[in-house]
Amino acid sequence: MSAQFGITALGFLQSIMVTRALGASGFGIWAIVLATNGLVLSFLAFRTPDALTRFWKDSRISAAPELRGALLASALATEAATRLLAFLIIVGLAPVIAASFLDQPAITAVFVIQGISTLATITRETWFVLLRDERRFRRIATVEFGTHALQVALLTVVWTQGELTLTSLAIIVAGASVCRAGIQVCGILSYIRRYDLAGTVSIRSAWRMRGRLAGFWNLMFVGYLSGSLTTLVKQGDVIVLGYFVDAREVGLYRLAKQLVGLIQMALGNFSSVLYQDFNEQIQRGESVLLRTSIISIARIWTPIALVGIGIGAVFADPVVPLVFGREFQPSVPILHILLAGATLGICLFWVHPLLIATDRARAFLNWVFGLILVTLPAMVFGAAYAGAHGMAIVIAVHWTAAQCAQARLVFPALKRN
Repeated sequence: MSAQFGITALGFLQSIMVTRALGASGFGIWAIVLATNGLVLSFLAFRTPDALTRFWKDSRISAAPELRGALLASALATEAATRLLAFLIIVGLAPVIAASFLDQPAITAVFVIQGISTLATITRETWFVLLRDERRFRRIATVEFGTHALQVALLTVVWTQGELTLTSLAIIVAGASVCRAGIQVCGILSYIRRYDLAGTVSIRSAWRMRGRLAGFWNLMFVGYLSGSLTTLVKQGDVIVLGYFVDAREVGLYRLAKQLVGLIQMALGNFSSVLYQDFNEQIQRGESVLLRTSIISIARIWTPIALVGIGIGAVFADPVVPLVFGREFQPSVPILHILLAGATLGICLFWVHPLLIATDRARAFLNWVFGLILVTLPAMVFGAAYAGAHGMAIVIAVHWTAAQCAQARLVFPALKRN
């Protein structure tokens, strides 16, 4: 937990340096670069962690090394193929977006360099699952914290010398991502050696056992559909907003969303751990323990979250311009709107891992379709008529509605269990 707070603090420090160095307009361009690359990757990437976590435990219980090798080969091949394809698409789109959308052809290099960061996630999700399977949470935290610390250290050196630009920022982020990827590849190879899986991890074994992997691929496909549709909102908001307003206003919106996102990112890592615990408790039929765990989490976390959100909302007005610069003062009302929309999701962060663990992901997909059909035109309308504030209102309502939908599906299933 301390490492996660450290990562959040480092993310906050990085935001300070980047916003002060680039200004609102430069930060807005950086936001569009990140959103474009993230959108491309999300439309290609399958939700490997959820599916692999679910079926990896079964393969260990059944003591089937061939099945484990086939699962691992499928996950690694999927990640490698999707990341490589995403990088190639980013390289192809970069000059078009830089010249036509941003009217800055020189930004092409920034898109491509940042694309290397996307490529460097080639084994990240599988690595997470394998280390979580061994309960090596300290190792995960150390690598993640070390990567962020390296990134912030390099940014500090460049920032203090007055050389922090979009290009140098992209290079530093890509370099740190490549370092992390190297550690993760070594970790996966070490895992394969420890469990004597070298002879079973191959595409041929995955193809031979494709019948037994049907459930794994089905869950990945459901996660892919849900994740891809969700990404239209998660990343598409910045791109849509950039079409209607200037880079400065995009930067204001991005900062507000990024500050809320630091909280969501920290809770996302906790929820990954919770998913594994919930999954194991359900598989062992420990419904009483599962219910007790959830009640304990809710009772302890909810009041802490509400107090923290309240303090953040009250002190945002003096703190944001003081920390990030007076140029970002107009982002405070946007931050208030997004905080309001994120409140339910922050309080109920444990609902999503429980949704996956209780096999409600496919049912939630129907809700996602409906929400997206309403949210996408609302995003266009909000950005066109009210700029960043309109977009923030749409996203806040979307977050709340999505969390209500997840809770609506999970609570009856929890009651039955």
